[in-house]
Amino acid sequence: MALVCICRVGVWADVTTPPELEFIYPLGTRQGSVMVVEITGSALEGIYAPWFGPTTEVYRLESSSTESFAGWISQSPDGLQGNVRFISEDFTHATVQISVAPNTRPGFYEVRLISPHGLSNALSFWVAPHAVVAESDGDHNAPETAQPLEIPVAVNGRILKSGELDYFALEIEEPQTLEFAVIASQGRDKAHLGRTFKFEPRLQLFDTQGSWFYPDRCNRLLFSEEKEYDVFPPNRRVTYGFTKPGRYLFNICSIFNRVFNGDYSYLVRVRRVDERSPVDPLEIARLRLDAVLARSFKGPAIARVAKAEPPNEVANEGRGKAESLDRPPDESSPKSPDKITALEESEPNNGVEAAHTLALPIVVTGSIEVPGDLDYFKFKIEEDDAVHLAFEIETPEVEPPLFNPRLEILDAEGKTLLTNLGNSREEYLDLSDEGGRGAIERANPKLVGTFEKGREYYARIQDVTSTEGHPGFRYCLLARPQIPHLGEIRIWREAAKDGSDHTSDALLIDRINLAAGGAKQFTISAASEEGFDGQLAVAIAGLPTGVNAFFSSESKPNEKENARRDGLPAPPSGSRVVFMVEPDAPAMTMPRMAYMTGRPVVDGIPGEPIAGCAIPFMVVK
Repeated sequence: MALVCICRVGVWADVTTPPELEFIYPLGTRQGSVMVVEITGSALEGIYAPWFGPTTEVYRLESSSTESFAGWISQSPDGLQGNVRFISEDFTHATVQISVAPNTRPGFYEVRLISPHGLSNALSFWVAPHAVVAESDGDHNAPETAQPLEIPVAVNGRILKSGELDYFALEIEEPQTLEFAVIASQGRDKAHLGRTFKFEPRLQLFDTQGSWFYPDRCNRLLFSEEKEYDVFPPNRRVTYGFTKPGRYLFNICSIFNRVFNGDYSYLVRVRRVDERSPVDPLEIARLRLDAVLARSFKGPAIARVAKAEPPNEVANEGRGKAESLDRPPDESSPKSPDKITALEESEPNNGVEAAHTLALPIVVTGSIEVPGDLDYFKFKIEEDDAVHLAFEIETPEVEPPLFNPRLEILDAEGKTLLTNLGNSREEYLDLSDEGGRGAIERANPKLVGTFEKGREYYARIQDVTSTEGHPGFRYCLLARPQIPHLGEIRIWREAAKDGSDHTSDALLIDRINLAAGGAKQFTISAASEEGFDGQLAVAIAGLPTGVNAFFSSESKPNEKENARRDGLPAPPSGSRVVFMVEPDAPAMTMPRMAYMTGRPVVDGIPGEPIAGCAIPFMVVK
């Protein structure tokens, strides 16, 4: 089967309604603690156990209770143990106790709920290596009632009414830099006056030094990122360097204070941080290449290449310092570059006459330092034939939408041949007086194209707008030969019909619940990237007893959907698979993982296996 598009699929109607989860609170706890969480959702009737992932064991102890969840225990090798303690009469709320072992690795974990009707979707909670406290019950909506904290700490809190502010106090005894980060947040969108408002947590910092006229006044302090970029960053991670001891306050609220009556929750962390490590362009290039090579025709053998230490100095035709990353030659893939040069961009290079000269393959680091800044680079195709190149651009320090790099490839006459501006749009916060949200065109991080022999070309990098620029707007551009490979293997199902013929309505799935005697149809897809012209062979292992998988005929490519602006990656493609359950298949009390792996096939020759996806599967009543 040729990998050219996502096939449209049909889905048999659900026989049962599995649980659907919406919110969880609190959002985090620490190692070696017991947390009782409230989960909000729908169709929670009959739930009996939580599930923490593929290695979770679910078992039942003797119990005299008649509750559906009585005696059920879930245990994970990660050090998590849980049980259901309560289900509301309307089946929209459940209480689950989760015990976290002292040696559980810090980070995010997923929890789902199991019922006789199947497995729910996943919600996430965070396990911290330090103290996690709850927002105090009393009012701390003003500086004088701020809740005291000792760092490092994370706080579970809630915003329950419009205009609410939660204040917290810190005692700083010595100079230090602290990071304030909203680790997680949740809440329903609110429609108001024709607009949709989201819960956008924002932090504000204050000192308590007062002034000559108002000794009790709190003075607003700007976080380092606010000073640099004139806006609170979208990732909600900010820092401040404290130079004087004293009492400091910070609060958390919704952006513009426009949260209407409802339940909004957050998890905010405060900790000490050291200076950020400098960006290593060679390491970025190595990681990107290894990820691509691992999914190419003979990727796994190539992906074992190690970084040369230390990098060798090489001659540089342009300006700036250059280093190289040597890779042993691999005859199994002529597309694999054996040397990558690193170049640091330097000004002036705002026009074609001052463009840096690139020797491909190369990784270039630079910055859009001021509004309207343009960085030009030139390269010439010296090969005897046309060359297929790929350009990948990242922003290692400041993320979109604050910095959204625009990449264009020009010919010698200055005509734009390729651009990474695609059809995707990204929402952003509107910081005008009216507030709300807007949208900008999101630049695609990857660009591919074919370049003629003997021709000279230019690469131009700028911000998507001409009004933004900052020394922190750094980019990392990797220019290399194309390496035909497959994208991620995923499984999709068709969304509700809306009259559109587009397959963009297909939804990624994260679990499969199927009744005995039933069947469902899905699409397994993988994108053909950088000119991969082959087939994807898929194997499915680990299906429950009584479940069979059948591959059906694939649809022909939809040329209209497949048409994209030249230079942007092709859309995913896939084949249909039907999961059928025998009528006498036993119902399951816990999910089982079904593993889908793939192998690229080119000219009838299979390549090495590539990583696929794992889906929890349950046969229900």
